Amino acid sequence: MESIWNRAIQVVQKPKMIWSDIGQEHPKPIQLFTSYFLILTVIPAVAYLIGLSVVGIRIPFSGVYRMSFGNALILVIIQYILTVAGGWMLAKLIFLYTLWFQSGQDATRSFQLSLYSHTPMLLAGIFYIFPQLSILIGFAAIYGLYILWQGIKLLLKIPEKKLLLYSILILFSAVVIYTVINLITNWILNGFGPSLPPVS
Repeated sequence: MESIWNRAIQVVQKPKMIWSDIGQEHPKPIQLFTSYFLILTVIPAVAYLIGLSVVGIRIPFSGVYRMSFGNALILVIIQYILTVAGGWMLAKLIFLYTLWFQSGQDATRSFQLSLYSHTPMLLAGIFYIFPQLSILIGFAAIYGLYILWQGIKLLLKIPEKKLLLYSILILFSAVVIYTVINLITNWILNGFGPSLPPVS
């Protein structure tokens, strides 16, 4: 398999073509996690750490707030764990839905769909260095949903008459999972907020 970075770029640039290649591969789910997903998830984690503790968050009429490195590190570790858990949970839901829709797919396909569709969001996580640009990560996540939809059509053997409902169910599940993750992260961030000293 080509390097992780080449694969990530191909997933973003040519999702239709790369899904066909991925369909020929049969890695173990744990291999996908350790050799691809866990590595890419480091990008938003490190960027978020820098953004919170070095660059800071600008609050209108209040100045720039920076977390202590220790507090930022705690938040980043929690976010990393939640992101990994989100990828795993989505894969498990995809597998469960395939059983419901009688497509006969194995767990590998479910993990391929979930983990590779996270690619745009994880790469865009570099924007966490500048917290004001974090909205761009949301746009990347939306593109990830499009990649997920393409993969569903090409990778799974869902009957045509059930494909639309199946796709909607998975996409809705992905949105719910990451809405919950964002709510948890923001709740923790706000919990640290009152103790942040203004810098400028």
